[in-house]
Amino acid sequence: MRATAQASCTSARQVRGSAVITWFGVNGRPVGTSRLRVRADRLVAQRPADTLLTGTVAAGRLAKERVSGGISPATALLGCATRGMATLPGSGRIVFG
Repeated sequence: MRATAQASCTSARQVRGSAVITWFGVNGRPVGTSRLRVRADRLVAQRPADTLLTGTVAAGRLAKERVSGGISPATALLGCATRGMATLPGSGRIVFG
């Protein structure tokens, strides 16, 4: 997932992002892709980073399906208020439908 936003420690505005999901068959070989599009004008939530995985499949398998999910940051967000944060590395999970 790649996204940009005007963000603080508790909210995000003008979120724009995209991701490509590669689907693999039972034999471990790629069988297709889905391209996700994320767009939100203002996000204020308990965990604003979670909204980075909410959007629509723009192309490929499952095109036009809604997706939602959450992010588990690799580092604690406690330092955000004192040091700021330019990136948010982590892992996530998405659900289609």
